[in-house]
Amino acid sequence: MSDLLNHIVVPDLNDPLFVPFWAGMKARELRLQYCPASAKTYWPPRHRCAISGSTEFEWRPISTSGTIFSFVTVGKSMIKGFEAPYEICLIDLADAPGVRVVGVLDTAHEASIGAKVTGYFVEAGENQEITLLRWRVAA
Repeated sequence: MSDLLNHIVVPDLNDPLFVPFWAGMKARELRLQYCPASAKTYWPPRHRCAISGSTEFEWRPISTSGTIFSFVTVGKSMIKGFEAPYEICLIDLADAPGVRVVGVLDTAHEASIGAKVTGYFVEAGENQEITLLRWRVAA
């Protein structure tokens, strides 16, 4: 799989809204946007808190453990860097109630709704310029 990830399309790592996220990934931390005024964690990040209206955010490290909320098995890959079959999962994060992230499970045909998963980091891109979070079913 790592050879395939060398061909993944790299997003804009300099997008100001996502720079703290990508810095966290490079440091092998899942960092999510947090509004101290409302005590709300956000993903994806936003410019203004929907509850408090604040534009002041912190980026807090979050555990890479969660539960599969939903998933789909991809039978024919149309994306560079991913070989079918694989499963795309919507994951409820254990340390961020109400926050869900989309991720790829490392082994196809292992996903089930409610399954516990843990994330791990992998380098990707032609020059290993991006760190991604992959998921596996917890033992």
